[in-house]
Amino acid sequence: LEMKTSLPSWAHNYSFTGQLRPALLSPKRTVTNKNVKLTDYASHPAGVSDSEQRDRASNNSIRVYGPEELEGECNLRYACAMGREVLDAGGKAC
Repeated sequence: LEMKTSLPSWAHNYSFTGQLRPALLSPKRTVTNKNVKLTDYASHPAGVSDSEQRDRASNNSIRVYGPEELEGECNLRYACAMGREVLDAGGKAC
């Protein structure tokens, strides 16, 4: 099975100043496992999160996450740690 990848559309004519480049995009895949909870932006054509748009429109304060959000099903602490690792690796590549 051959999977074609390409740069994001905005990157084709972008003038990069360093060696770091965006990841190659693969075609959109479907999730067949019914136990996987899809995000609200998974089905949006442009990948826009309706919940984030609602938060921005109706909330002027900083959101405080509770124990369920930090350690629960979504595990925000783990996601943030992984994000930090990715940023560190990207910084070392430059």
